[in-house]
Amino acid sequence: MPSSDSSVTRTTTAIPESTAPETPGLRSAVFPPGLTSPKLAAATKKSAYRYYAAFSEQFVRDVLTAVNLGPDQMVLDPWNGSGTTTRVAAQLGIRAYGVDLNPVMAAVAKARLVDFQEAQDAGQFLAELTHRRPPPARWRNDPLRSWLDEYSASLVRSVADRCAGVAGKPRAAINVMALSPRQAYLIAVLFIAVRQLLAPFVASNPTWVRIPRSDRDRIKIDWKTLRAKLLESALLLQADAFRTPVAQSRVRLSLGSSTFLPPDMPQCSFILTSPPYCTRIDYAVATRPELAVLGISREAQHILRRNLLGATTVPGAVNVEAEDLGITARSLLDEIRHHSAKASSTYYFKWLAQYLVAYARSLKQLSQRADPTASMVLVVQDSHYKDVRIDLAGITKDLLAMHGWNLTDAQSFHLPVTMAGVNPGSRQYRTDFSATEQVLFFGRPAQKGTD
Repeated sequence: MPSSDSSVTRTTTAIPESTAPETPGLRSAVFPPGLTSPKLAAATKKSAYRYYAAFSEQFVRDVLTAVNLGPDQMVLDPWNGSGTTTRVAAQLGIRAYGVDLNPVMAAVAKARLVDFQEAQDAGQFLAELTHRRPPPARWRNDPLRSWLDEYSASLVRSVADRCAGVAGKPRAAINVMALSPRQAYLIAVLFIAVRQLLAPFVASNPTWVRIPRSDRDRIKIDWKTLRAKLLESALLLQADAFRTPVAQSRVRLSLGSSTFLPPDMPQCSFILTSPPYCTRIDYAVATRPELAVLGISREAQHILRRNLLGATTVPGAVNVEAEDLGITARSLLDEIRHHSAKASSTYYFKWLAQYLVAYARSLKQLSQRADPTASMVLVVQDSHYKDVRIDLAGITKDLLAMHGWNLTDAQSFHLPVTMAGVNPGSRQYRTDFSATEQVLFFGRPAQKGTD
């Protein structure tokens, strides 16, 4: 994959010697001088696995190569997303554990572990499957009916059942954790085909897919059209498959929340991740078509949406006094609460408070699951509420310091354009829609241990 977008510029932050790790080994690692930007190149964002917040593979490779993990050490990504961390770890033969609460992302992460031979076998399976139209699989209240007419939804559902190996079984949402990498790959092919079919409903904000208001606006497709999209998508994915077999057995994927990591997860030696940024991008809504392909009901989608870090839905109240959020977060909350813009003290305050509380709990969980000599790389990006800067890097430093982590290295990448400019209303508060993405390396002194 391409390394980084040419529009991204890099700066290095000097860290005082007093904050450097106190013992040699893993925790003394620093970034290579030419560290690749974590941001995906513009051309890469148009690839098969389009995911707004994804890392570049070269960035992950740079970092994992620099830390030089031993054969028994494990890297953890608690916001694994489309699985770039676990994919590159598999290539390098490194033990890896990826966690994500969104089942769509878990399926894509698993699909990205297939090699070229497995991809070709999957393509042959699809060719045989689509040679003759399978019988439609009609579901009552099929979530695909949000965009497709009844017959079209039944065709897609039939293909989904066969790709997942559940045809003829009681109707239920597809369990992505039970899928083999090849089955996940087939489901990913279907994700792409359906996404292409729904192109007329994609809004100016690419993370939002509009739902038609009436039945007459829903898409009608025939078997020939669906078959062509499936075969086209399979060829597209083949280009992303590994050319040689990789260490799939050294990668474990799990559905779970960063605020409560799986209890059976081993202690990790290294954490490489990027939390959802504080930008009000609704990642559940962004994957709504793929959630529908999995057969996840609208009610279950709403529950997922409420539980993802960065959720745009807010509860009636958030108890921020019960959490130790640090001085940077407290100052930010106070500034938002007293902002003159409409709903600042109500909806927006609760949205930000909810994010910060969940983020604090997540970093506490990571600290508890990291061994005493662990190190961590976090990629964070600043953002704005109206004219107020949200310094996520500063908030992160405060929170991790509470759990014995020291900042040992940092590099900043200037992003001249972000999605913040999509909203016309934000232009009355600022004209600069650039941002700074920061790569932060943390270590823990030997005497601190775990929480």
